[in-house]
Amino acid sequence: MRIKAIPIIIGLLASPIGAQTTVAPKVGRWTVDYAPSSCDIVRARTANRNGLSIQLRPHTQIHEVTLLVPKTKQRDFRELVTVSPAEVDAEFPPEVQVSTTPDKMDQRIATSLTHKQISSAISMGEITVDGRKTGRVTVMTAGLDKAINASRACIDDLAKRWGAPRTWAVDPTPVRDPRSVFRAEDFPPALLDAFKKGMARVLLRLDAAGKVNGCKAIELAGDVRFADRTCEVLAKRGQFKPATNETGEAVPSFLLVPPVHFILE
Repeated sequence: MRIKAIPIIIGLLASPIGAQTTVAPKVGRWTVDYAPSSCDIVRARTANRNGLSIQLRPHTQIHEVTLLVPKTKQRDFRELVTVSPAEVDAEFPPEVQVSTTPDKMDQRIATSLTHKQISSAISMGEITVDGRKTGRVTVMTAGLDKAINASRACIDDLAKRWGAPRTWAVDPTPVRDPRSVFRAEDFPPALLDAFKKGMARVLLRLDAAGKVNGCKAIELAGDVRFADRTCEVLAKRGQFKPATNETGEAVPSFLLVPPVHFILE
C-alpha cells in the first residue's frame, strides 16, 4: 500500500465541505466561478486556442491547473512530465493526469503549480507541459493577472466560510512538503477491508510556534477516517514556520494542505 500525492483536479472527484456556488462576471476572455471549495478561473478552449482552468484557494501556495486541448486517440493516462515555468526546489516531480471531458470533445491535462510558477507564467505569457505521451502542449496566459485580481473577493469569501479569515501579513510555510511525511502504514487500519483508496484535503490551524492545534477536512473522497488520519499524521510529523504580522512577530494562522491520497495496492 502507499500514500501518494496525485495532482488532479479534486473538484471532479471529491465531495466539497459546505457547498455553495455563484458565478462572477467575465474578465475579458476569462470567467471567475465561485465554486463550492475553490475559486475557478477558466478560459474556454476554442478552435485555435487551448483552454486553461486554475483552481485557487485561500491559505495555500499550490493550485490545481488544467490545460484543455483537442481530444486525441490516447486513452486516459498519467505520466511524469516537464513543466515550464519549473519549480526549482520541488520535492515531487511534475506529473499530469490526462482524461477526456464528459462531452468527449476535449482532453484535460491536469497538474499542479505553485503560486510562484503561476506568477512566472503570467510574466512569460504561457504555460508549457511536455511529456512522452502527452506531447508538448502550450497555453497562453494573457489576461490571467486581471482574472486573478478579480478572484480576490471570492478567495476572501471562501476563507470566511471556512472560519479562517486572513489575519496575518506573511504566510506560514512548510519546512518540507506536508505530503512527504506520509508512509505506507498510515493507511487507516480500520479501512483496509472496505476501501482501496481515499483522499483528504485539510485546513490546519497553526499556533504562533508553527505547531498544529486544529485541523478540519475541506474536501474528502471516501470515509471521514481518511481525513482523521491525515490530521493525525500532520499534527505528529508536520513541520511549519509560523506566519508573521506586519512587524515580523510570529502569529497564529491557517494553512491549506495539498490533497493527500491513500491508495491500497
